[in-house]
Amino acid sequence: MAIWYKETQNDDDIILSSRIRLARNLKNYPFITKLNDEGREKIVKEIKKSVMSSNSVLKDMFEYTDITKTSPLERHLLKEERLISEDMVETKGNAGLLVDKDKNVSIMICEEDHIRLQCIYPGLNLEKAYDMADKIDNVIEETVDYAFSPQYGYLTACPTNVGTGLRASVMVHIPAINICGRMKGLADMLSKLGLTVRGLFGEGSEADGYLYQISNQITLGVSENEIIDKLKNAVESIVTMEKTLRQELKDNNLVAISDRVWRSYGTLKYAQSISGKEAKQCLSDCLLGKNMGIINTVDNINLKELMVLSEPAHISKAFGKDLKPEERDVKRAEFIRSII
Repeated sequence: MAIWYKETQNDDDIILSSRIRLARNLKNYPFITKLNDEGREKIVKEIKKSVMSSNSVLKDMFEYTDITKTSPLERHLLKEERLISEDMVETKGNAGLLVDKDKNVSIMICEEDHIRLQCIYPGLNLEKAYDMADKIDNVIEETVDYAFSPQYGYLTACPTNVGTGLRASVMVHIPAINICGRMKGLADMLSKLGLTVRGLFGEGSEADGYLYQISNQITLGVSENEIIDKLKNAVESIVTMEKTLRQELKDNNLVAISDRVWRSYGTLKYAQSISGKEAKQCLSDCLLGKNMGIINTVDNINLKELMVLSEPAHISKAFGKDLKPEERDVKRAEFIRSII
């Protein structure tokens, strides 16, 4: 299956991707905050061996990266593709990363927990992502002992992950809900359901381009299937709400929304310098306009992919060197103009 931002699905401009993340820790080691470098090194070797040894059914599926030997640029590239977290970008101790060849599955070793296993697929594919994560989790558990309590479930560094250790999330693009001033009401409603709204890169990140992650808050006292079903039902309601509001905008404010879309298109096509935040906002407007039938000049452009490729590390990589912010804004505009 293709990487999450390259494949198209039904409602693919609203539901961008589904992610399942499992947090696990090894039984005979302290949590990461109490672990020295020697302990971290042992955990990296143990997890790597469990996945890539000659006896493992996963041995041909993954490629291993020693995070301690990667450059800051390489780490930020991995973060922008959602393969590692901000914590792993900033880590100073021994840490490793296992990624499958399609970049749908990544296993962070020695992040906040000893293991952070995540599966990301395009569209609303929570069940498929969980099925894959569960199978890989079972293979790892054949050779390592997890920290598990019969009373509380899987033990994790942060109490909010204790229990299933599962975080399910769906990335949605919901500009109409924002434009119509309904975002706060939606966030309040989701909170009452035990769900939360975060930005593109999770906790503490901003929702540039009207991109949000909807995820579960509760991991203790509920089953994995209950978590997934609740999230899926909520996301389906969000999709219905977004579509309804888009139609209202088209029926009642077509001139205003068309002006917004075409102004954003003009910025992308002619700007000589553009920040990452502005680029994502303009791409979001064009994605909305494309879906609403307002603009057809971007029909053959994968705007979701362009959102990723215009991120800071990807721009630096495209031009072959680390760039200062003002240089990066100029090169980003140049790159986007070449595509738009």
